[in-house]
Amino acid sequence: MVYEFYANVKIIEGEMVTVKGKEVEFSVEKINDMFGLEDHDHDDYAEILIRYLLRK
Repeated sequence: MVYEFYANVKIIEGEMVTVKGKEVEFSVEKINDMFGLEDHDHDDYAEILIRYLLRK
């Protein structure tokens, strides 16, 4: 699933991305909510990854 996501993702603006023609919110909070995980403070890796993806 992760490979498929990265292979098809296009950044629109902010934390919105397009995956296979559908706009979805790509944020730590939304991912945690989807998988039923607790929210934690952003770690350094997550911040770097988000900044990298937003540059594309």
